Amino acid sequence: MAGYFDINNDGTPENIGWIKAYSGAGSGCDIERFVQLDPERTSIANTKLTALLGEAVCSDYHRAFRYKGKTYLENRRIKRLPSYAYVDLLKQVIALEGDSRRVVCEYAYKDK
Repeated sequence: MAGYFDINNDGTPENIGWIKAYSGAGSGCDIERFVQLDPERTSIANTKLTALLGEAVCSDYHRAFRYKGKTYLENRRIKRLPSYAYVDLLKQVIALEGDSRRVVCEYAYKDK
C-alpha cells in the first residue's frame, strides 16, 4: 500500500509506502513499518525520512495515527508469555517533526 501522506508534520505530503514482512517459520522476525518511496514507487528511498520512520527490527510494528492535527507513530512489539501465548504491547509513541524524531510516550512492562 502506498500514497502521499504528511507523516512528518512538515505540511508537505511525502510518498510513503507500508511494508509488511512476516517470518515464514512462524513468529520471530515479523516487521510492519512505513518507508519513503522513490517517485516511481519501485523501491525504498534511502533518505533521512526513511531512517526517521524506524529501523527494520524484528517484532517491531509501526503504525500511524492522527491526533489534534498531528501525525504520530505507535511502535508496538510482540512478546511471548510463559504460557507460549503472544501479546501485542505498545512500546512507544513517536512524533516526527520535519527532520527530527521525538518519543512522546514510552511504556515499560514487567512480568509478575
